[in-house]
Amino acid sequence: MKPGKLNYGELLIPGKSKKEILISTYFCHPSMANDSLSGTILTAFLARHIISLPNLKWSYRIVFIPETIGAISYLHINEKKMRDIDFGLNITTVGGKGPFSYKKSFDESHFINRNIEETFKELNLKFKTYPFDIHGSDERQYSTQGPSINVATIAKDKYYEYKEYHTSLDNLKLVNGKQIFQSLNVYSNLIHKLESREV
Repeated sequence: MKPGKLNYGELLIPGKSKKEILISTYFCHPSMANDSLSGTILTAFLARHIISLPNLKWSYRIVFIPETIGAISYLHINEKKMRDIDFGLNITTVGGKGPFSYKKSFDESHFINRNIEETFKELNLKFKTYPFDIHGSDERQYSTQGPSINVATIAKDKYYEYKEYHTSLDNLKLVNGKQIFQSLNVYSNLIHKLESREV
């Protein structure tokens, strides 16, 4: 075993409050269009949208990492910073043709879950709901006993749920800009809803 390095991207968008919303996505298998690339693209556009908003109440910590090992490493390196995180969103599989869904955070009573459902309803979008469990993406790393960050995921063709998942068929025939934009619209409206809350 040799010493190596782990690259990640990080952007902190300061708001009036020191309380932060974590927005995390991964880039470790970019040959897959829905599972990886769609989340990276959406997160970049969402970051640009958040930056454009005046008088932000929340601060936003946006990270681009390799899945699993990246989240574990990021949590370890930034242990003190994680104390400012109030809750978060893990962005993955947001560009498919299939249905919208969201996976709840580990505390079902946390307002992030209610706000996601309200956002879907206000946009007149049908959606599936999944309970939190330890199988999945980086929401499990962020939700472990140490950091205990409530992290939810909004998806369009959620991981495990579409036949092309983890195959070479997860390509640009499955994903397009229109579908990613539909997910971006949900996330953007959710951010506006969160900004309307008292921090």
